[in-house]
Amino acid sequence: MKHALVLFASPRKNGISKIVAEPFLSGFPKKDFSFRCINLYDANINPCLGCYSCVSNSRCVHKDDMRDILEFFKISDIIACIGPVYFYSVSSRVRLFIERCFPLVKASHITSSFSKEKASNIKKKSFFAISVAAGMDKELCENIGQMYGAFSEAMNMNFAGSILRMESIYLKYPSLNPQKVGTIKAALSSAAAELAKDGTVCEKTKDAISARISNSDEEFAHHASMFWQKMAK
Repeated sequence: MKHALVLFASPRKNGISKIVAEPFLSGFPKKDFSFRCINLYDANINPCLGCYSCVSNSRCVHKDDMRDILEFFKISDIIACIGPVYFYSVSSRVRLFIERCFPLVKASHITSSFSKEKASNIKKKSFFAISVAAGMDKELCENIGQMYGAFSEAMNMNFAGSILRMESIYLKYPSLNPQKVGTIKAALSSAAAELAKDGTVCEKTKDAISARISNSDEEFAHHASMFWQKMAK
């Protein structure tokens, strides 16, 4: 039996991130995987204190939900994170989670006194992330992929990819372009199936997930205006 830890990182219970998460989760072979789905906004996770207590004993001084999460993290074959883009980066809850993973960071990234046994005892796993944004400013969000790549490296994980799903307003209102939205949802399901099989996601699937939905900048601007007017009400 393999294990998958799926982190949902949106304060909106029924927002666009959930719309993305549903077809993604459906792609995992249920009979072969044990799942743990956690909304980071529901978990009690305190901020890192920078005390380095975990360097010597592998355990954080905080006695909160992160202790249990890290135990499942250690046995997981796949870690996935799905959440919104906030101010061209990840939400604060994702950053909080990453900070608190420090007890498991691989030995070469800290000091020689940090036991190499800690790194070798952690099962090799794959990490995959999908970040959902309403806009089109993809170049401003490139730091997200860099951060997730660095996190994967520090945790000794195979970095399966970081997807920026721009124009996500169309996922909220699929009737605006049902064919392309359907293709994206199918690709999300395929991504999970590929992760389950090989621990990777092929470039064709990644491209399908992140493919442009609108037919022009003008069309997107019109639909985005409608979206934000509804959000403001």
